Amino acid sequence: LLRLFNPRPAWVDRETLYRLTTRAAPQEIPEGMMPVMTDFAESLWFTPPVSDPENGVWWLDGLPHAAVVVEKLRTPPEPGTLTGEKARGEKTVNALMDTFPEGTLLCMTIVVQPQDTLEERFTRLSKNAVGENTESIRARQDVATVKEYLGNRHKLYRAGISFLLRAEDMDSLKRKRVALTTALLGAGLQPVRPEFDVGPLNSWLRALPMCFDPDTDRKQWYTRLMWVQHLAGLLPVTGRETGTGHPGFSFFNRGGDVLTFDPLNKMDRTQNAHLLLFGPTGAGKSATLCSSLSQIMAVHRPRLFIAEAGNSFGLLADYFESLGLSVNKISVKPGTGVSLPPFADAHLLVAQGQTLQDVDEQTLPDIDDDTQDENEDQRDILGEMEISARMMITGGDPKEEAALKRADRAMIREALLMATHTTYREGRQMLPADLQSALWEISRDSQRNELRRTKAAEMAEALGMFTQPGSFEAELFNREGAL
Repeated sequence: LLRLFNPRPAWVDRETLYRLTTRAAPQEIPEGMMPVMTDFAESLWFTPPVSDPENGVWWLDGLPHAAVVVEKLRTPPEPGTLTGEKARGEKTVNALMDTFPEGTLLCMTIVVQPQDTLEERFTRLSKNAVGENTESIRARQDVATVKEYLGNRHKLYRAGISFLLRAEDMDSLKRKRVALTTALLGAGLQPVRPEFDVGPLNSWLRALPMCFDPDTDRKQWYTRLMWVQHLAGLLPVTGRETGTGHPGFSFFNRGGDVLTFDPLNKMDRTQNAHLLLFGPTGAGKSATLCSSLSQIMAVHRPRLFIAEAGNSFGLLADYFESLGLSVNKISVKPGTGVSLPPFADAHLLVAQGQTLQDVDEQTLPDIDDDTQDENEDQRDILGEMEISARMMITGGDPKEEAALKRADRAMIREALLMATHTTYREGRQMLPADLQSALWEISRDSQRNELRRTKAAEMAEALGMFTQPGSFEAELFNREGAL
């Protein structure tokens, strides 16, 4: 905005103004020094703007500024209509924004509205269209069509699209407006003709960031209903981004340039990285993941744990194994004899000297915290065992997980340590059945209050899902094995 409102200052060098007038970050203010309470809007203006109602422009630093408002869509916009690279002709590949005049700014205002209230308005419109004349019949038909789309989970939002232009003089501004109008019409967007824009100065102001107030648009003069699918096609989410430059995941953007980023590089993320990859059957999700995992393996050689249904990564595992990497394939299904003991490392707690006196509900760490030091090599074995126990007790149900109190967590840890010491003395591996026995023992402890004993019995019964003889869960988790 500083560059928009001060395009050509005559009283100071432009780049010097941009560099020196940025707001100081809080950490740059010396300790004990009171900050300067500068108004944000005042910090953006250094030369008062001049309105020109006759020409419908704003003069900023002697340069005319105007807004071109899009009246309606003529054709449904495809994804990346404005900023996506597309073939135009036999040899030309560019984005629509490339054809816009220099200095054009895109401004989109989207007003999200409840669909139920919108549907009520359509219902009233249909009821008011009484009679058998042509207009009434068409109105009822249109309402029925729109309601059918809404029933198919399509949404209607109110939106306004504007383009801000700047030029050296009025003649140049008119030429830029003609060039922009030509480009927009070719893309299926019809702008408002200048002579029909009743408030061109206000149109420029409304298009500025955070300057549109939906409460002042009660009659919807400045926004129109648009399908969210069309808005998604107009959003400037595709472009010429080339990533961070750190090889990890390598792709090509729509212009053919290499796009790279690395989720395992600390410079490319702030916390643990997550990826959501979705698409219809046959879109190439598994192929994309196989390619990405191969690149990550080549760069970082991490330890991969891939859980899947359908053997989509079987060939990738064979490929890794052919290159000399250690690969362990496990098919988890009844009768395969696979055992995944969740408490296989419980004996390490005894080696670390963990005792029952170490459990204090007031000092329990937050095992769900993702901001722990990643360079710390010391494992929190008891915390890992607690997570496994909580998953088995609650079944992963968010409501049951939220109902667990700190006292419940402390009791789970106490039962884990009890089972650990018991199995260590017996010289065998700890199983979920041992944790269940420890919880039953706590539930029979007469020195505890009734509520705690009841809670222990409830958790012990929940563990029965994983200890019942003959069940697949017991075959998988309640047998000794190695991870």
